[in-house]
Amino acid sequence: MRNAKRLSLLLCLAALVLAAQETRLAGPVSGVLFDPQARALRPMVGVPGASYLGDALVANLDFASVSPNGKFAIAVGQDGVLLLRGLDEGRLDSAGLAAAPGVTRAAWSADSTAVALWGEAGHLELWSDLTTTAKLAFAADLEKIAAVVVASQGRNLVAASESGAIFVVTGGAAVRQILELEQPAALALAGDKLYVADAARNQILALGNYTEAADAQLFANAARGVDDPVALAVSPDQRTLLVASRGARSLTAFDLATSEISGVAALDFEPTRLERFSASLFALTNGGDAGPLQILDSARSLAVYFVPAEPASVMED
Repeated sequence: MRNAKRLSLLLCLAALVLAAQETRLAGPVSGVLFDPQARALRPMVGVPGASYLGDALVANLDFASVSPNGKFAIAVGQDGVLLLRGLDEGRLDSAGLAAAPGVTRAAWSADSTAVALWGEAGHLELWSDLTTTAKLAFAADLEKIAAVVVASQGRNLVAASESGAIFVVTGGAAVRQILELEQPAALALAGDKLYVADAARNQILALGNYTEAADAQLFANAARGVDDPVALAVSPDQRTLLVASRGARSLTAFDLATSEISGVAALDFEPTRLERFSASLFALTNGGDAGPLQILDSARSLAVYFVPAEPASVMED
C-alpha cells in the first residue's frame, strides 16, 4: 500500500515535470522560483544581474513556495499539496502532504526544516521534519491571516491576523495572543527576538522573549524611512533586518545589534514581498504576483536586479 501511494505521487509529479533538461543545464542555476504568471517552478539561470528564468521544472501549479536553502518546495496543484525535494540537485522527489485544501501562502523556518501553510479561510498548519518524514505538528483555524513566521525546527510559530491580533504557538500547544496592533503586515525572527511591522503606524517593533511575554519596544519608524512596510526578512548571517517599504519604494537594512541603518536601496517599483529562496538571494515583486520579478542579492550589500522571463537573445529576436 505504501509503495503504491509513493508510485502514485511520482506519477503525478511526472505529469507535471516538463522536458527541459537542456535549458536547465545551459548555465549556472542560482536558485528556483515560482512564476505565478507561468504557474510554474522555474530555475533562475545565470547570476544576479545576468540571469533569466529558464523552462518550467514543474508546471500547472496554483501556488508554490521554495525553501530558504533552495532544496525544497511546496507545490499546490490539481493533485493536492506536494513537498518537493532535490531542487538543488537537478532531480525531484515528491511526498504528498495531507494538508487542508486552499493553500495559497507559505512561511518557512530559516533552517528549511519546517513550513507553515495557510489560505484565505484562515486555516493554519505547521509541517515539520521536512528532511525526513514530514509530519503535521500543529493545525488551527484562526482569523484571516496577514503574516506568519516559523522558528527553526518548527519549535514555535507566530501568526498575525488582519484584525491586528498576534498569536504564538509553542511546542504544538494552544494558540495564545501576545499582542494587538492596528495593522500588522509582516513578521521576522532573529534568535529570541520577534520583529513586527505595523503598517498603520509605520513602525517596526522588537519583542524580546516573545514566547513568554509581549515586551514590545520600538525598533524603527517613519523618521527612519519606514513607510507602508510590507515585508521583513533577516539576512542569512542573522545580523541585519531587511525592511521593504511600499510607500517609500525602498529597501532598508538595519543592524540588529544597534538598530542603526546600514544601507538603503531606492527602488523603481513598489515591493510586495521579500522571501529568501537561495543562499543569499531574496525574491521581491512589483505590483503583486503579476509584476516583473526582482531579486535582492544580500551578498552584494543591497543590490537589486530585474530577472527577465526569457534570455536576452530571445527578447531581441
